[in-house]
Amino acid sequence: MWSSAPRRSRLIRRSIETIIFGAAWIAFCSFAAVAGRLQLMEWMKNNDSYGYAGWILPILFALLGLIGFRWLLEPFVSYAYVVTSQRALIVERSILGKVQIIEYLPHEIAKLHVRLVQQPNGDGDLMLDQHADFNDSDQTVEIGFLGIAQVKEVEALVLSLAKPHDLSVSGSTNHE
Repeated sequence: MWSSAPRRSRLIRRSIETIIFGAAWIAFCSFAAVAGRLQLMEWMKNNDSYGYAGWILPILFALLGLIGFRWLLEPFVSYAYVVTSQRALIVERSILGKVQIIEYLPHEIAKLHVRLVQQPNGDGDLMLDQHADFNDSDQTVEIGFLGIAQVKEVEALVLSLAKPHDLSVSGSTNHE
């Protein structure tokens, strides 16, 4: 029935905090690794020992810095959104190629709180607020179709899935 992908600019705007945190994380780890290495060189100059133990912290911080690249690359994850006559799908493919599919069947959509965020040009986000209980607390996880065109039409398609379909053929009912 309908398929689309989000606008890249919308994903980047939504991920700006993660990108900034990733850049700061990389800067901190790089500084710690270099400072650790310089401190190691100073220590080795004053001592005639060239042990391997002093390399652990610089290497550890360098490896921890690599985690920041995952946060920097978050907006470049590929998404596809699909609405069929039987379900709504969100397909996510990571940079490493891992595919995750989130499926919403009609009875699940009926239980969700669908929230529309529309721009003046008709583009926007269709959020499906999914409630999940973790440790006796009610936590809301925002998942949905981000940065799509004609979001109001897509909302109507998704909400139509939750409505019961009339399977009777007109004129074939027998009233006795």
